Order: sequence, then C-alpha cells, then structure tokens
Amino acid sequence: LSASGLHFLFPLISRRASDTTSSSLLSLLAKSMACNLLLVTIISTALLVFGGSLIRLWSGGAISAQSLTILPGVVLGTAFMGVGVTGTYAMQALGKFRTVALLNIGGRICALILLVYLLRHIGIQGVILARICYGATALLVYIPLLHYLWLSRPRPNAVTFGVEDLPEGQP
Repeated sequence: LSASGLHFLFPLISRRASDTTSSSLLSLLAKSMACNLLLVTIISTALLVFGGSLIRLWSGGAISAQSLTILPGVVLGTAFMGVGVTGTYAMQALGKFRTVALLNIGGRICALILLVYLLRHIGIQGVILARICYGATALLVYIPLLHYLWLSRPRPNAVTFGVEDLPEGQP
C-alpha cells in the first residue's frame, strides 16, 4: 500500500533533485519518510489488531490458530519492506538504479539462502525469520541515499572560486 500510495514521490524527487539544494531535498525526503512511516505503522497495527479476526472469518478456526503465531513476523517483515519504499523511490529518482537493483538482488539471494537453511532447522518460524531479514534488507537503501545526500551538500568552510573571483590576468 505504501508503494502505491507514494508513487508520486519518484517524479517529485526527480524534478526537485535537479534544481534544489541537498538540504531541501533532505527535508522533502524526511517529510516523505515520516508520512510513509505513519502509513506503515497504522496499517501494520490494524493488521496485528484485526488480523486474527480476519483470518478466522476467511479460513476458519484450525488455520487461524496456526496463523496467529506467524502473523506478527509476517507483518514486521512486510512493514520493513514498506518503510524502504521512500528510500527506493528516492534512489531511483536520483538515477541510482544500479544500487537499488544490487540491494534488491542481494537481499533476495540472502533471504533465499537463509530461508532454505532456517526452514530445514527450525521450520515455519525460520521462514518468518527469513522474511523479517529480507524486509530489513529493504532498509539498507537508506545507507547509500544518506551517503549521497551528505556528499552532495555544500560544506560551510569550503572555498570556491568563480571566474570573476580570480585576480586580473589569471586564466
């Protein structure tokens, strides 16, 4: 839901990235992140509170009893992925498609290996743990994003010279 609800971020950040300062862009991203976090928190809380009842209505008592033990892990893994949406859209808007792709592929490979291993050793709880770890890898996109924004912002002590600042006779 957060990916669908925040689909406007990609064009907005793309447009602003070319004609704004990194502090302004960082402010936009902070607001977007706060909205996304609020959306994910509300939906996740609703799923945790009403999920058991919905599962009982949908599938009956036998399945709902088993499902309630894994519901919090499934919701947490999905919430992590939802929170990563803002960072993913921002990185793509800044033209960092390769970084996003490598993080996604790497996260899926690690999750698959972890899934196979944990499923053999601890069963369905291992699947849930692998799901949480995969969701957490979606948050890794914020590391290169913040690094990019930090490196692109002007330093207050930096000295820059334009052509008009050079002494006369200097090229």
